[in-house]
Amino acid sequence: MVLTRIVVARFPSYSIGVPVELIRTALRLAAVWLYFRVVPDLINLKSHNAVVREPTLLLSFFLFLSVPLLVSDASLVPPTTRVVYALTSVAVALKEEISFRALIQNLLAKRWGSFTAVLVASTLFLVHHVGVIPLSWANYGQVAIAGLFLGIVFAYTQNLWLVICLHAAYDAIWSVTTVFSPPFQYSIGIAVLTTSSLLALIGGRSAINRERARKAVL
Repeated sequence: MVLTRIVVARFPSYSIGVPVELIRTALRLAAVWLYFRVVPDLINLKSHNAVVREPTLLLSFFLFLSVPLLVSDASLVPPTTRVVYALTSVAVALKEEISFRALIQNLLAKRWGSFTAVLVASTLFLVHHVGVIPLSWANYGQVAIAGLFLGIVFAYTQNLWLVICLHAAYDAIWSVTTVFSPPFQYSIGIAVLTTSSLLALIGGRSAINRERARKAVL
């Protein structure tokens, strides 16, 4: 990640250029390859499939993915750029979810518990975006709550591939959508993200408690 920042910082318009995005993607995939080579045991985590099927949690997924449809407007972005960013969102999700959820959050949870692990990993996720997105309360609020949502989902489901898919889909939709022009206010998106996080918390806790009760009876 440090190498990526060093490389892209040499380009004055690195945040919007397609060639530089492709360079960043190559470095992201290199990081993912290293993760699988060095710490594969931390990446291959057992999923709680019963939790994933919880209706409240499924609703939280829907609300989470609706946010970029509501507040993003990519109509001024060239079509090629939109497609490139949508495709490279897969590499972004792979690198960031392995980094912040499978590694950092998982390791912290073993020592300090899931609550602290989610908060710390989500904070580091937010810090990681400093200098990458425009400086505004709306942008960083969106990243902070999205990171919290992904951390909650991972804490309850232990399904790395689920949070990767949610993250990739969220970024891809953000890159290409022009559903509402002009879009809704960012405050609407943050409210929906907050609601999705609360539903993920409620749904995950409910599913875990129900699963524990079922095992106790058996």
